[in-house]
Amino acid sequence: MSEIEKDHVAVRDMAWRIHDELSRERATAEDLAGLLEAFRNRIEAHFGLEERRWSGSQDSIRDRTTENWVRALVHEHRDIERRIGEILSRLNAEKEARRTPSAPVVSAIRRLVDDLCTHELSETKLFQRLVFEGA
Repeated sequence: MSEIEKDHVAVRDMAWRIHDELSRERATAEDLAGLLEAFRNRIEAHFGLEERRWSGSQDSIRDRTTENWVRALVHEHRDIERRIGEILSRLNAEKEARRTPSAPVVSAIRRLVDDLCTHELSETKLFQRLVFEGA
């Protein structure tokens, strides 16, 4: 398994851990903030690895559709990073008040995990296109 494949597995595993934590009735803002902080560190490293790989593949990206796809994925990376930061800010405020996470914060985390899964699927399709179609 390549470094990028291992990293994808690690990101998915962390996303599932967050999802599982949300399913616990007694999930605390502190627990979720800790998980999300670790997730942010992992996802930033993961996105950096992907973006370096894509920039190193510029010679193999020959069509405008693939170029636009890569640009859109990079834009999604920045959006996901921004959203994680916003959620962490809200969780940390709730943690300071010793509150369980509010329903809007839990919903934001669920949407983030769902959107990340959709994003990862798009990256998988791009990888297949680059490898198998030589786009």
